[in-house]
Amino acid sequence: MALPLLAATYSANPQPCLKNQLSTTYFYNSTLVACDHYNKSDFCYSYTAFDLSRKAIMIAFRGTSGNFETVAEILGMLKKKDNFLNIGLIYDYFFNGFFFLWRAGLEAQVMTLRKVYPTYDVYIVGHSLGGSLASLCAAYLVKQGLFEPEKIKMMTFGQPRTGDVRYAEWHDANIPFSYRVVHHLDPIPHIPPQEVDLMHHRFEIWYDNAMTTANYTICPYGDLIGQCANSKIMWQFDDHTHYYNTAVSDWWKTDCK
Repeated sequence: MALPLLAATYSANPQPCLKNQLSTTYFYNSTLVACDHYNKSDFCYSYTAFDLSRKAIMIAFRGTSGNFETVAEILGMLKKKDNFLNIGLIYDYFFNGFFFLWRAGLEAQVMTLRKVYPTYDVYIVGHSLGGSLASLCAAYLVKQGLFEPEKIKMMTFGQPRTGDVRYAEWHDANIPFSYRVVHHLDPIPHIPPQEVDLMHHRFEIWYDNAMTTANYTICPYGDLIGQCANSKIMWQFDDHTHYYNTAVSDWWKTDCK
């Protein structure tokens, strides 16, 4: 279910992807902002939707389009960390990107959908750098008391390291349905490089294969050296752009058929 939600983030009109793959999911609204104050040509994007059969509000975040050098250049600029709701330190690029989206329209959309569908779960997904925004969104909704932790269902794909150990531990303790899917040799989950006080949250779902089968490993810890995706030292950027044997940022061109 997550793949068409992700693919639709790369389209100017998410509804065709949703209609063809998730027939009871309906696009609601979207938000587009500059991700930070310094690079006005780098945009962050999210959209909201709702699913009547799954009884879910959906929030999806787009990743950065481009090649490995483009993504690595952005991640290489991550230096400063900001205090995120007193639950940990977050790289300012993700901090700014999330709050710019939230204040520019995402908050109003989520509040409206919560009012209309007060009993619905909230599905939150993101690909690449959008995975970090999805992580922050899940944490924000719970920390601010907008939704109960059990209502949040978060899945990210190719998410980079987003914050410090304290943030990862808070996330683990407060977001029970939290999964980071990693495709084989995807390099982005290893960036920024692992260092003291920098860690992924759990659970990692690692596909040590081409993702054409259902064979995967559930890794209960977020970022242990030598385990799961961290057991590999070779990287392949195609594994970042392709999940479940599909080019995530291109599938929308066929309306996800």
